[in-house]
Amino acid sequence: AAGSEILSDAYMWDPAARAWSQVASLPAGVYRHAMCLHEGEVWVHGGIGQEGRHGRLLRASPPGGYEQVEQKGEAPGNRASHVMASAGAGRLVLWGGTCQDANEVYVLSVAELAWSRVASSLAPSRRDAMLGGMIG
Repeated sequence: AAGSEILSDAYMWDPAARAWSQVASLPAGVYRHAMCLHEGEVWVHGGIGQEGRHGRLLRASPPGGYEQVEQKGEAPGNRASHVMASAGAGRLVLWGGTCQDANEVYVLSVAELAWSRVASSLAPSRRDAMLGGMIG
């Protein structure tokens, strides 16, 4: 059926030119993944591909290609429909999605490529397919 193909192509919007340009494609088609821009690099986590949910972590410096990153520490695992944002100071924050532990917060140290799970007593209830960003 039309629209059911899992795509791997990627585009970048240039607000000054008011135009899209195609950049390097992801290694495999994926949807419902989390993505953020951190210090000039694009980071992509998880999503759903041909094999189902996965927990891969990819990074790219546009317009270059993506590389799969070996994750250390307590990684978030397989999930989709989650959110990831740059927290500055060399950190990415990931939360939510569809998986068993969908309301836990994880922080990635970009320098060490190591995840840690953050304890939070007031975490919002589990969410699916939300948007988020860092303020401040």
